[in-house]
Amino acid sequence: MKNLNTCPYCNGIPKVKKTSIKFIENNIDKYYVECSDCGAATNQYDTFFPVSIYGSDFHKMSKKEAIETVSEQWNKCMFNAYTKLMHMSYKDKVIWQIRSLLTDAWYGAMVPVDSPEWKTAWKLRKVAEDRGLLVLQSKKQYDLGEVARTLFNDIQVKDIIFGYFEEVNNMNLNPDEIREWNLYFNNFIEGKEYVKPSIKDRISKMLIKIGM
Repeated sequence: MKNLNTCPYCNGIPKVKKTSIKFIENNIDKYYVECSDCGAATNQYDTFFPVSIYGSDFHKMSKKEAIETVSEQWNKCMFNAYTKLMHMSYKDKVIWQIRSLLTDAWYGAMVPVDSPEWKTAWKLRKVAEDRGLLVLQSKKQYDLGEVARTLFNDIQVKDIIFGYFEEVNNMNLNPDEIREWNLYFNNFIEGKEYVKPSIKDRISKMLIKIGM
């Protein structure tokens, strides 16, 4: 097994760990690396389902291969989504949310059509198509992360995203309050102006509530 680098976030000690889940009549062992101090971790890999790593053919991993894979990914700072989100700036978290919603609308997802996620996703897709950032007929493979980063700078998109956060958090603001809080929100994620601690705390909780 490779020597594991100390955690880049807290300088803590990482360890290879195993967890098991029950699947029908089988116990599936899943391996990953996790920091003993802050909980930063890699994705989990099991020895039951076939998987393709770095473009290889699909195959079942051995225990040794799974451990070597997670060790290599840890040393390359390839962490799971939760770890990445926990250490992102608020700006990058919002961009990640734009990308996630845009992916739902662009590729299709099993999301209820009357949900805030679905409605917001299609609003974002329309803006992207209106700006020429996505063209359905082009058959091009788009980097939706880059599209989201470009959309983040669009004031219309910021209004859409704040409206989504407001609805998900059941804030029930009146129109004047929406305008005021939207301004706070934009200043907060851009880091442009000082935001009062009480307002900053509430906006932080808005983001945390939706898994960011």
